[in-house]
Amino acid sequence: MGSWAALEEIIEKDKTGNILKGNTIDIGSQNSTIFAGERLIATIGLKDMVVVDTSDATLVSPKERVQEVRKVVEALGQADREEHLIHKTVERPWGSYTVLEKGDRYKTYLVHTNESTYIPINTKHRLENPGDISLQIIEVQNGDYVEEDGIERFSDDYGRQ
Repeated sequence: MGSWAALEEIIEKDKTGNILKGNTIDIGSQNSTIFAGERLIATIGLKDMVVVDTSDATLVSPKERVQEVRKVVEALGQADREEHLIHKTVERPWGSYTVLEKGDRYKTYLVHTNESTYIPINTKHRLENPGDISLQIIEVQNGDYVEEDGIERFSDDYGRQ
């Protein structure tokens, strides 16, 4: 598509010129574009605005400046923000994980339900789903360093280094 203006040409607008997609509720806005994900986005009295909510970030901008989103990406990079390089949901050869919450000395990933285990530091471990039903696991990491590059792989069926 290339631009927000091109998007407006192909998506149907309501009687006040709004494009409302996803989990939205609007009161009195005009000529605005609102894209919501799972969270409810409620708008009141917007005029000529763009609101886009994803699991990674929310963008709010006047339509006339929305193409400047590149500047946000540049600012994230200059500030060395992790959002510049990694999304909350990361695809892997075995599936994906989603960071649910992150704080000092811990990080949570969406990966199973109704089961828990503890793996002590420096313990070799591996997860496998021998069943036919998709498996979801919630992994909680805690410690001084909980980033992906802190993983030491001893064997890797997916050919990663």
